Amino acid sequence: MRTVILGAMLMAWSILVLAQKLERPKDVDVGDKATSKWIHNNKLRMLDQEVISVTNTEVHAVERVGGNETELTYTKSPRLIQEGLCLGSGTHCRFEPGVESSGSGCLDRISGSLSVELRVAR
Repeated sequence: MRTVILGAMLMAWSILVLAQKLERPKDVDVGDKATSKWIHNNKLRMLDQEVISVTNTEVHAVERVGGNETELTYTKSPRLIQEGLCLGSGTHCRFEPGVESSGSGCLDRISGSLSVELRVAR
């Protein structure tokens, strides 16, 4: 009897969950910040990103790692990273014509604090 009741409750809960409408995350805005952990050469680094300007087509942000500052620039659609931090070397890089991104970057999230651990294989 317990199994039947538990099964019915789980089925009702799953129907309610599937019926929920998910809202699209808002676009990034000036002042949005994200922080992530990044492992480079077996050393833990903190990567801070802050949006400094947003246009209809591009986002400009600052990336800070260990006292060094680089600029992150990407187009909104299609999402192409034009310049930013090279995770393999830890230095500033330019990408011509741009590196396509799936939108998994820290600043693609709703504004607030986000912690992500990235491991870079060398």
